[in-house]
Amino acid sequence: MTGPSERHLRILSLLTILLLVGSALLLSLTWTETPAGQPGRPHPLGESKIVRESPAANPPSISIPLKAAAASVLPGKSLRTALESMLAALRGGSPESNRTGLERLRQLLESAPPAEAIAAVSEFLKSRRDAPTGLAYGLGSGGRLETAPTLRAFLLDELGALCKRSGNSQAVLDAATDVLASPGSADEWSLALRNVAWADKNSNEFLNTKFREMFGQSQWLQNPSAGFLEALDIPVYTQDAGAIAVLAPYLQRQPEMPLSLSRATAIALDRLAEQNPLQVMNYLNSNPGVLSDMAMMRADYFSKASLSDPAQRFALETYFSRADVADEEKVKAVAGLFAPGSFVADTLLATAPASPDPALQMQMLNQVANDWSKRFPVVGWRVKQLLKDPN
Repeated sequence: MTGPSERHLRILSLLTILLLVGSALLLSLTWTETPAGQPGRPHPLGESKIVRESPAANPPSISIPLKAAAASVLPGKSLRTALESMLAALRGGSPESNRTGLERLRQLLESAPPAEAIAAVSEFLKSRRDAPTGLAYGLGSGGRLETAPTLRAFLLDELGALCKRSGNSQAVLDAATDVLASPGSADEWSLALRNVAWADKNSNEFLNTKFREMFGQSQWLQNPSAGFLEALDIPVYTQDAGAIAVLAPYLQRQPEMPLSLSRATAIALDRLAEQNPLQVMNYLNSNPGVLSDMAMMRADYFSKASLSDPAQRFALETYFSRADVADEEKVKAVAGLFAPGSFVADTLLATAPASPDPALQMQMLNQVANDWSKRFPVVGWRVKQLLKDPN
């Protein structure tokens, strides 16, 4: 009887075939969902992007964001190659393409190990090669450049930030020494001085000396660049009241002087008076000839006084007692005590100081009104008038 045996064999063969087909299908459909790289291990670029691994000959490609790609940069040589490529690209690129390229380079440098990025940038700066970007010297928050006019300016900005973050003061000081050795570029000087201030908190005397050197360069004064004008923040940062004498001649515009310089000078001196009103008032009281031809502007600087500080109040009263100061100027200073003003902008170094408490200032004005009326009649009269009607 062969029937049942043949039937059993046919059933067995059919099951075997089905089993083999099912295994093949299962193998073809079993893709593992895992980060790119070796299965079961983190993605070498630290990305959370998921790709499917299949036995296909050409696996699907993935798009890695630039910042992630920068994290896997090869040491040293790759950064130097990127700098060389950027130099070549700038020499034939448009401002917009240059902006994009520099932003990518910034991400690359700031994603690399700091020591390698600092070494690569320092080496390139020593070569003194450069290219214009077609972009402005655009200052942003924290004293950093948003746009740079040249590749060297861009790299000085980057070097300052990299060294500040890593604590490597020597590299940035070496680069600054090289830049400040000769009056090459005012834009580079401004960034080098900022970098020195970041690297050495005891550098005020050096900064003041170099700032005065900047104002000794006629070519920079006749055609001040944006970086030169931003460097007027240096005496504000160092609170150098002596810089008033250096800057005062540029407050009144001369035929050969750009309007931008006189405006920037006026803003810098106002901010200096706000940054350290006591030193500025004492300096002006000790040097009565300084700003004597700019009386109304001088009054603004005395209006920065905080009356709750005895030393500042004494300096202001010394000013009110001066016979060489006209009543009109004193009245202008009083008005500023009631309605103080200040300039707000992104700057290289100095941060805005805390303003006097308005309520406390008004309280103090009420307290001094009668005393001032006796000692400085015009001043006291104006104070009482404004107390009745501040408008």
